[in-house]
Amino acid sequence: MRSSLPWAVAVLVSLASSSLIALAGDDTEKKPEAAKEGEKDPKLPWNPFAKANEGDWSVFLVTSRSSSKKEPVTLAMIYRVTSVASDSVTISNSSRSTGDFQGKPGEQTFSTKKDLTLRAFVNAKTGREEFTDAKITEEKKTIGGKEFECVKLAYSARVVLKEGKPEDVVRTLKVATWISKEAKGQCIVFMTIDGKTTGGGRESEGTTQFEIKGYGRGDRVDWGKKLEEVELPKAAAEPKKDEKSPGEK
Repeated sequence: MRSSLPWAVAVLVSLASSSLIALAGDDTEKKPEAAKEGEKDPKLPWNPFAKANEGDWSVFLVTSRSSSKKEPVTLAMIYRVTSVASDSVTISNSSRSTGDFQGKPGEQTFSTKKDLTLRAFVNAKTGREEFTDAKITEEKKTIGGKEFECVKLAYSARVVLKEGKPEDVVRTLKVATWISKEAKGQCIVFMTIDGKTTGGGRESEGTTQFEIKGYGRGDRVDWGKKLEEVELPKAAAEPKKDEKSPGEK
């Protein structure tokens, strides 16, 4: 049976980062400034969703490693702009995988207004998310031989997944996201998430990485690969029921 993605991956499906989308704001925007000390919801220097066009897309290779699983989960994911309104943009996501995990298709709506905050960028709406240690800087990132001019968003987050007694189930995250005006579909070109879940009688740790593999509009590829062209590791063959494990008598 296929499972849904770990919460860390799901966050950036909304992310945005990660997120959690498409072409970014004007080149005349001011350079990014570090978030003020103690600021929990800083504004981004430009809105990644502001110049979205219907049909824009970006493809990612997503790798997730968890302390509860021996093998990493690897997916190819696509984010596609499905509609653009006067002050919002709607993004859908789908994926392909050769493993036992499958990302759930989804759709989310983001604001295209100029003053976009970190909370709005990752679509955090439950009120159970807390952001700290936010830092916004300019940094170049090279992916697949291409150098992107980026803004790096680094922050920590604490999310109450489930309230309970004697303790809540809580996930803490350290996230770094590189966004570029060249990219489409999400403006994200690279993202890392280090997460830890505690409470409810369980504890687990994991890391998730998003790396852009291609982007374009409609059937057009502006750079890189389409979703179906991204190479994925082959799924491990399951042993037959009548086969014995090595060393088993």
